[in-house]
Amino acid sequence: MAAALVVLFVACEDPNGIGLEFQGKLPIETFYTDTLKINAGTVWQDSSFTSGAEGVVLGRYEDPIFGATSASGFALLNLPLNVKRDSFKFDLKTDGYTYDSAALVLKYNKFYYGDTTNKMKISVHRLKGAINPLKRYVGSESIDYEPIELGSNEFGVRDLKTLKGDTAKFIRVRLNDDFGKILWGLANKQEGADIEKFSNFMKGIAIVPSANSKMTANFIFSNAQSFSSSLSIYSHENGKTDKTASEFTLTRLRFSNVNSILNGLPLNKRYTKGKMVKAETSNQRTFVQGGVGLSSIVSIPSLNKVVSQGKIAINRAEIIIEPATNTATEFLKVPRFLQLSETKTSDAIQVYRNTAGVPFVAAQPAIFNTTTSQYVFDITEYAQKLVEKTKTSSTFVITVPTNDELSRLVINSAATKVKIYYTVLK
Repeated sequence: MAAALVVLFVACEDPNGIGLEFQGKLPIETFYTDTLKINAGTVWQDSSFTSGAEGVVLGRYEDPIFGATSASGFALLNLPLNVKRDSFKFDLKTDGYTYDSAALVLKYNKFYYGDTTNKMKISVHRLKGAINPLKRYVGSESIDYEPIELGSNEFGVRDLKTLKGDTAKFIRVRLNDDFGKILWGLANKQEGADIEKFSNFMKGIAIVPSANSKMTANFIFSNAQSFSSSLSIYSHENGKTDKTASEFTLTRLRFSNVNSILNGLPLNKRYTKGKMVKAETSNQRTFVQGGVGLSSIVSIPSLNKVVSQGKIAINRAEIIIEPATNTATEFLKVPRFLQLSETKTSDAIQVYRNTAGVPFVAAQPAIFNTTTSQYVFDITEYAQKLVEKTKTSSTFVITVPTNDELSRLVINSAATKVKIYYTVLK
């Protein structure tokens, strides 16, 4: 249904807004519609990159709808930054010094998910295979690692927060001394002075959750923060008690491997990458999950009919979606934000992004409104580009904006609406 609202259009937007180019060109009418036909589905995207993100997500949680989701982290170690701050070298003084201990120190990054009344356990392992520092890794990829633990720790949400309730907290994993002394032995050696030789010797680490973990959390691995995660070697000068820490940061390349089961089947058994599964086959539900590339598709074929009515200006256009009833819980909350991206209307779904990495359709993510239980995407600018024929696709992908979180969403596709206010010059 499209309803004519007024005969003479009077702008209520900013004077520079869309539509004022029709002023003085009567007659004009403003219309409203919210009954456009919508097709929906779920797609497992081919490219869900988890490398390059600031954080790495670790842990495992159980979900009555999605099944079990687990995430492991993989990282290259960087050599310590030397005192001149112009190169990376492990040139620590060792004569007259004694090795003390080694630890992996993980900086918590404000996100956790799953049953937070339980604890999660992680273990650290040495990689058997090499990480390619020039590659972008997706969530389905992993690297072989040694089965022997270098160290482990078990912790809960209370361990991630300070007494004041903020999140400036570190999780410390004590590493075995055999491994620590191996790294200590690289000081002032060729492997400790050349990053390629060091990487050939120490290919990296894997951080793996235990099978009985019930929650996930995100940790800062990048150097974008003043405090980041690192693997530290501690030593002291003989006859003294003060300890010296040599930090091998995790800033070179890191990624999360995420495995997800949906309705009892591994993701790769239920979906073929890039192929859409229609909402009709899932009780009018579609699915979104961060980290694995599970995304919802919204196609609005009749949108082109609206924008092809001649001389038209889009005053306001929105896509509104709602979570399916009783699919979110206290521990499995809906994502805080969702992003809408343009796609190809072909068999293989591909997200288009501009050079800044920002999706074209909705420049700002949609925030979940706890009052209305809705996400609202403002697509006014994109709809106007459809009018101007500088855009042609009316098929969009709904995703979690970041792949270093594992929040998930079940969308009630039957409740999805498109609202458009538009002006037509007669």
